[in-house]
Order: sequence, then structure tokens, then C-alpha cells
Amino acid sequence: MGRLQSKTRRNQKKTSEGPLKKKASSTKNAGGPKNTKSAGSNRTNNTLKKKKTSLKKKNTVRSKNVSESTEVRLNKFLSLSGVCSRRKADEHIQLGDVRVNGNVVTEMGFKVNPKSDSVLFKRKKIKPTEDFTYVILFKPRNFITTLNDPHGRPTVLDLVPKKLSRMHIFPVGRLDWGSEGLLVLTNDGAYAQKVLHPKQEIPKSYEVKVEGEVPEKLIQKLLRGVSLDDGKAKAIDVKPFRKSTTGTHTWLRITVTEGRNRLIRRMLERLGLSVMRLRRVSIGRLKIGHLKAGDWAYLNESQKDLALKSFSKD
Repeated sequence: MGRLQSKTRRNQKKTSEGPLKKKASSTKNAGGPKNTKSAGSNRTNNTLKKKKTSLKKKNTVRSKNVSESTEVRLNKFLSLSGVCSRRKADEHIQLGDVRVNGNVVTEMGFKVNPKSDSVLFKRKKIKPTEDFTYVILFKPRNFITTLNDPHGRPTVLDLVPKKLSRMHIFPVGRLDWGSEGLLVLTNDGAYAQKVLHPKQEIPKSYEVKVEGEVPEKLIQKLLRGVSLDDGKAKAIDVKPFRKSTTGTHTWLRITVTEGRNRLIRRMLERLGLSVMRLRRVSIGRLKIGHLKAGDWAYLNESQKDLALKSFSKD
């Protein structure tokens, strides 16, 4: 009984203290400027909390977008890896030369994550490079503009040091077996795409030696356009700049903005003109300069950008 009474008294004491504390608390919070400030402070704190929560949500969304943006199209990935241009990459994808995470991918527009996906090109692992190299080369005749040739013919990569080959540089555009002149090599796929894309309309000038004399009417036909099997093609500028005294041949400087295969040769052949020699002398404002056949040189930032600039007539 004594214990029960003692316990009861303690409970009663706690119970009696409860209302007193509440009352004291209500007295403290009742009225006065201090209480108003406290209430305002609470509202401010709540507002700040909401803003922080909102910011956290926005940051979460932004992080998600950044994560999503790391995915790139497979052809762009190959381009950034210095394998080839995007256009050429599409061809390799269709041929089944590319594997992603062990699986052959032939789907156009397929996306990969450079950080997590394993990409193989012809069974060799590749990754984007951040160290871009730009080279200008005077391609001689009887060299093929490709990375390798199944027939064992010499390629343009045989003309540059092995260390450049190991950097995965590739030719920007092409010059056929019998043609010569200016060629750019790089491992910067985005740059190559800009130079090659038809929308850029980068002018390319060629010096062409043809048999016999070239009448003015044929020059006008080149400027108006010549019908070819794959569509009409025209030059934006044609100028004779050297003739033989005997009339056996004529040199023409021809400028076009397209990059179709053997375009200059086909245009001239369509008009009945036989090409004896053809060399490319400029891409945009980038010129072959004093380089001789087989010579090469590095391009710095300003020099390589010349290939992206509009042609200006002399």
C-alpha cells in the first residue's frame, strides 16, 4: 500500500506540473512584439525550407539531364574516337563492323554512353580522344586515300610517321588513285564532319590538265551544270590559266563545293574532255602552299580553321 500511494503521489505531481508548463508556455507566446518576430521567423524558415527543397528538386532534374546528355549517337562516338567521319561511320555500322557491349549494332541512330558502354570497331576497343591532331599532306599519285587496302596498294598513311597512325588519324574526304594534291588528316571527327558536310558548301579548288583546247562554251556548261548519273553537278568557278603553245593540252582551275566521288573527272569526261592530270590545291582558304608530293606538316588551330572558311576569288 505504501508503495502504491507513493507512486500515485508522483503521478499526481507530474499531472499537476503538466498544465503549469503549458500555461507558462502559452504565457510566453502570448502577445508582444517578440512573439510576432518569432512567428515571422518561423514563416521565413518554412519558406527557406521550401525553396531549398525546390532547389534540390531542380538540381535532381538537372543532374538527370546531364546524365542523359552523356549518351551520343554511335556514329558520332566513332567520329569523336577518330575512327572516321560520321558519314563513313554509318557505312561501317550497316556493314556490322561495330559492336556495343558484345553485340553487333546495325541500327541507325543507336546511342551509347561513352562512360559505361564498351564499343568495338572491327574487334578493337575504341574510346573518344581529347588530343586532336591535324595534318596537311600533299598526296602523290598512285596512293589510295584509305586506312588500309585489301589489295596491298600503298595508302596515304604510309606517307606519315607511325606515331600519327597510332593516333587514329584518317583522311578528310578523298582523292582517287590517280589524283594528287591537298589532303587533310585528323582524328577530330567533328572537324571532319564540318569540312565534308554538303550544307557547309566548303569550296575545293583543283588544277586540271586536259587534252587539247577547251572552248568557252564548255567552260560555260561547267558553270551551268552537267548532268551525271547521280544528279546534276556544276562548278562555281572555272578559269583556264595555262595552255600549251601547240594546243596539245590546257590547264584549268576548277572550283566546286561538292564532294562526290570522282566529280571533276566525271564532269569533264561528260563534256568529252580527257583528264591528263588532276591535283587539289585548296580546301576553303587552306592551300597546298610550297609542299611537294609526299610532304606533310602539322596544322595549328588557325591553320586548320582555314579549311572551314569561304573561298575568296583572287
